[in-house]
Amino acid sequence: ITTKYHGTSAVFAYILCDRPLKWYEKLFRKIGGDVVDVEYNLVWTSRRVVKGVGEPITGQSYYEEDIWTIVASEVRGLIPKGFTVYGEIVGYLPSGKPIQSVGGQAYSYGCKIGDHKFLVYRVTFTNDDGFSVELSSNQMRVFCNTQQLKYVDELYYGPLRLAIDEDVECMDQLVAGIRSKYVHEGDCIYNNYRVPAEGIVVSVDHPCGIDECRK
Repeated sequence: ITTKYHGTSAVFAYILCDRPLKWYEKLFRKIGGDVVDVEYNLVWTSRRVVKGVGEPITGQSYYEEDIWTIVASEVRGLIPKGFTVYGEIVGYLPSGKPIQSVGGQAYSYGCKIGDHKFLVYRVTFTNDDGFSVELSSNQMRVFCNTQQLKYVDELYYGPLRLAIDEDVECMDQLVAGIRSKYVHEGDCIYNNYRVPAEGIVVSVDHPCGIDECRK
């Protein structure tokens, strides 16, 4: 069970990309030569749009304030080959405008005006053949600590039936108990109780699958 943050989604991947070929490499390929046409490169996206590939160049963008490229320049060198990191950018744009706000109050998450944080909630690894695996919660925690990345706030890890300090007889009681213990109705404790809380995320993290988790 982790905290749900209210910012903007971002994905940063250090993966195989098409490599532009030089003229002589194209010629060599035409006569049957074997030319490597892929290379590892950084790719960064919002939830749906690819924002850039290669070396992030901040300050030169179609967007007035391209927070995705700014963060790409910060995490470049922190993501090993083959890894894709999913997260939420929270806080402020460089101009001081909040990334998210309501009623004139910013979802700052402890950031000073003009600063931001990138918080990781998912990590995958893809090898050269395109085979992909997803890191478990424990693996993500170790990965983020090792790579100097921030992991989302973890509220609980373990069997879901033990997430609350009481016996339950059905799923409805369990959900109600989790909501009562972990969901702060109304104002957000991470933002000095000035904005509505975003809630929590409950993730299945078990090698045997959902059926085994239900036991």
